[in-house]
Amino acid sequence: MSVIRVDLEATPKIPFGDWEVVHHGGTGKVDLEIERIGFWTGEIPWGPGLPEWLMSISALNANVLDKLLALPSHHFLPREWREHCPCFVNTVYGSFGKFFVRCLSFSGQNWTGGFRSLDNDFRVSRPIAIYQ
Repeated sequence: MSVIRVDLEATPKIPFGDWEVVHHGGTGKVDLEIERIGFWTGEIPWGPGLPEWLMSISALNANVLDKLLALPSHHFLPREWREHCPCFVNTVYGSFGKFFVRCLSFSGQNWTGGFRSLDNDFRVSRPIAIYQ
């Protein structure tokens, strides 16, 4: 079992200078078992109830992504994640009227952080990272 300690309430990293955090959900400092991080795919109920819905499915925020990327070795990350590139949607960034979430991507050699516009539908190749 591989466990990471994450402060879900800490201010998330801003990946680009013109981005700002428009939503950041999650409470407390938690110990997460990497093996219990899974994926959710399906329709997203955009609108005023979105933050509550994200909490109800245990969607993870960008602080979890940053903690995973900071691991000294990524051999703890399941190989099947390479095909999925999960998005950490409980942190939403805005820039020039557009909204983005950060994702975990595999570049063929290494794990990196990427991003995805919320203008696009989430597909199986970009599921939501959740804690099960």
